[in-house]
Amino acid sequence: MFQGPVAGLIQKLKRSSKVLGLECLEHTLSEQLRTYRFDAVLPMPYHWQKLIWRGHNPTGLLANRLSQSLDTPLWHGLTRTKATQSQQGLDKTQRQSNMRRAFDCTNALAQQIKGKNLLLIDDVLTTGATGHAAALVLKKHGAKSVTLACLARTPLKG
Repeated sequence: MFQGPVAGLIQKLKRSSKVLGLECLEHTLSEQLRTYRFDAVLPMPYHWQKLIWRGHNPTGLLANRLSQSLDTPLWHGLTRTKATQSQQGLDKTQRQSNMRRAFDCTNALAQQIKGKNLLLIDDVLTTGATGHAAALVLKKHGAKSVTLACLARTPLKG
């Protein structure tokens, strides 16, 4: 869950590429994924403007580490085509609308993913709108399956 110490670690990851304690979360996620077979690992992409503002790519860092841990190739080429507003504070409908046409695939990646089982990495899952939008693009370009893995999910409201 995205609360307590886990939330603190993930917030630190968003601000810095060096976070003490993150290895525990990465190891736990890696162990849970070890029983599955993926052809490639892909990070959830950031828009280039957000990358400049943030100075590093937390999901890229996490995907790189998981790729190594799972001995699975890390592929790039899923792109964020529009600078969406932050999903934080948006309800489910607003999040889905915000993600509409937010992703695309390079031609090189589109050729690689045909018939492949992909592992898409993000840091936090809230409604799933971001992962869903990215997975739709990957499936449209021929991916056999897309599995989304993240470090935490926000608590369900209910």
